[in-house]
Amino acid sequence: MDMFADAIRIDFGSSASVEERLRNLREEGLAERQQPLLEEDSGNRSPTDKEKIAYVKKLCLAQLAYGQCTVDAEESSIDAALVLGIDHPLIDIGPKSTFVNFNGDMDHLESARDIMLSKLKDVAYLIEHTVKHGGDFTKLDIDTACTLLDEIEKEPLPYGWLLQDLFYIGLSTFGAIAAFFGSYADMLIVFVISLFNLCLKRVVKRYPTVLLPLDSFLVSLLTGMLTCGAFKISSWHDDLCSIPIVFLSPLIVYLPGSDLVYGSYEIFYNNIIVG
Repeated sequence: MDMFADAIRIDFGSSASVEERLRNLREEGLAERQQPLLEEDSGNRSPTDKEKIAYVKKLCLAQLAYGQCTVDAEESSIDAALVLGIDHPLIDIGPKSTFVNFNGDMDHLESARDIMLSKLKDVAYLIEHTVKHGGDFTKLDIDTACTLLDEIEKEPLPYGWLLQDLFYIGLSTFGAIAAFFGSYADMLIVFVISLFNLCLKRVVKRYPTVLLPLDSFLVSLLTGMLTCGAFKISSWHDDLCSIPIVFLSPLIVYLPGSDLVYGSYEIFYNNIIVG
């Protein structure tokens, strides 16, 4: 019974705003307990460039981890860096990797990619707060904001695993029509492929050390094999344009920009309007 309740759990989270949570963290002294006892390292001093840069990197990675698009993540992170007083920040976010350059120091950041809109909302409010008040931030403010980011990361998902799986199936299935302009037959095949992908997801979670780094590759491989199988046993032989629809729809979460790939495919075959 407990397992079923956890599967369909819906938690709307705390109603406290980001500003209230930051204020509560300061009052509880969570950030101050992490500080050295030396007077010159007290939380009221101005943050160093190293501390500001570490905070901006954490903001950038948090946005990517919770589903922010790369362009908005770049712009908001650069805005926060400028307000904090970092000169000439450079942030370049790709599909899998992120490169940042602060004060001539280039760094490569690896980040997980997922879609968690409830957490993304809190991170977006934190960035907005930083852009508004970052010019007056002390070291304590930076540490408190980092502590809040850690709390957001540790928060459980607001819904159970069964609902998460249903959301993935729904997104993939309806994406065949909404994103790739497919047919109802395409939707049915994508639905079946999504079920196999969920089974693969359970296997990956069971052996995360070995399989988690290969997650996107394994899902793409399985989707491609199932797409080929569906093509062989169905009446698709006269409708080759359905193949990229069925292949890309289950990967819409795993491969950002897959709709752009399909758009390029359509334009290549002179379907300018659809492309």
